[in-house]
Amino acid sequence: MHKILVIGKGFWGGEWIKALETSPHAQLVDAVTRDYAAALKSIDADIVAVVTPPPTHMEVIRAAFEAGKHVICEKPLADTWEACLAIADLVRAYPDLSFMVAQTRRFVPQVQTVKQLIASGRLGKVNTIKFDHTVYDPDGGWRLELFSPVLDDMSTHHFDAFRYMTGQEPVSVYAEGWNPPWSQYPSNASHNILIRMTDDIYINYFATWSANGKQNSYDGLMQIMGEKGSLELVDPDTLLFYEGRSDTETSPAPQRIDMVDLPEREIGAIIHVFTEALDKKTLPPCTIDDNIKTMAMTCAAIESCKTDRRVSTKTMLKGLER
Repeated sequence: MHKILVIGKGFWGGEWIKALETSPHAQLVDAVTRDYAAALKSIDADIVAVVTPPPTHMEVIRAAFEAGKHVICEKPLADTWEACLAIADLVRAYPDLSFMVAQTRRFVPQVQTVKQLIASGRLGKVNTIKFDHTVYDPDGGWRLELFSPVLDDMSTHHFDAFRYMTGQEPVSVYAEGWNPPWSQYPSNASHNILIRMTDDIYINYFATWSANGKQNSYDGLMQIMGEKGSLELVDPDTLLFYEGRSDTETSPAPQRIDMVDLPEREIGAIIHVFTEALDKKTLPPCTIDDNIKTMAMTCAAIESCKTDRRVSTKTMLKGLER
C-alpha cells in the first residue's frame, strides 16, 4: 500500500488526515508543518500531499521531488502566474516522479453527471453557462492577505469544472471585483466575470464570499444552455433538465436527472486515482500541463480586475501546449 506524508496541518490538512484514515488505497504515515525538510529525510513515504498555503507550494514541491517523492498538490497551484510557470518547469524537470493537482470538485456527482450529459449530446451544442456562487466564508486565516479570497481560492475549483465538464479551453477573461461595505475581508470579496471558451461557449460567473442574507453553496447554482435544452443545478443534489422549445414563452416541465453514483468523492477520489495511476504507470488526471490552463483562467481574472481590461488566456498559454 502507498504511504503518504501530509505537509500542512491546517483545516484542510485535517481533511486529508481524515480521508487517509479510511482510505483503502494509501495510509497516512505522518502530518507535519514547518519541519517538513527533516520529515522528508526520515519518514518512509512514497507520496507527499502538499496542503500548505499557495505561496509556499514551490519550495515544498521542490523539497519533495529532491527527496524522490511523488506529489499531490492542493489547489490553487500558486499565487501568481509567474509562480505557476516556475512550478510547471520544476515538475517537468522530474519526469520520473508523478505530480497531480488536487482539483477535488471534479470528483463530485453533479460535475461528473453534467460532464456525461454534455458528452452524450443530450443538450446539443452548449453555448451559455450561468454560474452563481453566493457564500459567507468566515475562514479568514491566510486568505485575509489575498487580493481576492474567493477568486484566488475557490473560483479555481469552478473554473476547472467548466473546462472538465465542457471539454473546452479558455480563450479570454474579463473580470470586475469589489468589496461590499459589510465584508469581513479587507479586499475584493465579490466578482462578476465573463469567460469565453473555445467552441463559442460563453460563461457568466458571479462569486462572493461575503454574502449578506441568502446563500447557496460552495458548489454554486448553475444553468447550462444548449441547442436541445438546458440543465439547472438547483443544489448539490438536484439537477434538472428542461427540453428545448421555441414555440412558447413558458418553461417546459423539468425532468429530474439522477446523479452519477460515486463510491469515492473529493479527497478520497484524488487518493484513489493518483495511486491507481502510479500502479499502472500512467499519468494521473489534473497533471501540470492540464492544470496550468485552469490557473490561466484564475490569473487572467485577477489581472483583469487590476487592469480593467479583457485578458487573453490564449496568449498566456501560447507555447505551453504539451
